[in-house]
Amino acid sequence: MPDLSEFTLPDGWTLEPIDYEPNMLVVRTPDPFPLMVTVDFAMRGFRNGFSTSRRLDSEGTYTGRGWRKALVAAAIRHLDDVLAVKVPRQKARP
Repeated sequence: MPDLSEFTLPDGWTLEPIDYEPNMLVVRTPDPFPLMVTVDFAMRGFRNGFSTSRRLDSEGTYTGRGWRKALVAAAIRHLDDVLAVKVPRQKARP
């Protein structure tokens, strides 16, 4: 399990471990439009929603120094993009 303090999240967002899946974390956006992705460090990708077994929704390859941070950052950008479509004025980051 990676150290949660190494990741930077937008205000109000959370990063939560999955107790029974030590190589996975869930990134959640705050209300009023809660969304989430499951970050799978073993598979080096992420899935939309809460899912521990279906195909990865992430694109790209995450390798080398800092790949965990890059993977979580990509998951955050993905949620940000979904929020921008659902609620254009609520986008978390420019």
